[in-house]
Amino acid sequence: MDLLKESFLELVTVIHVASNRHVESYIDGVVSKWPVPAILVPGGSHHLKYDALSASKVSLCTSDTVAVEMQLAHVPCVVAYRAHFLTEWFIRYKAKICYVSLPNILMDSAIIPEALFQ
Repeated sequence: MDLLKESFLELVTVIHVASNRHVESYIDGVVSKWPVPAILVPGGSHHLKYDALSASKVSLCTSDTVAVEMQLAHVPCVVAYRAHFLTEWFIRYKAKICYVSLPNILMDSAIIPEALFQ
């Protein structure tokens, strides 16, 4: 966030948070240390979520449903994953897949950049 703040002076982050008080509490603790404002959109509030999407210029997301929603909303995005090292090892060396995000799998093309693991 420090690097992004340097490049985008008016940066505001919006995070759609799963409906779970432990997740909400954890995310609230993390974003309170960021140098940019963060708006937490509670899970289950579809209107707020779609309002946030329509106001967004770019998204960092996980795969599947969220990445598809970003494509439907015409919001440029990057798919990022972090996993247990055994899961990462298996995917890197044993799995026979080129992509992990659903839009890329469906199109059989890297239409969304994927930042995997490290």
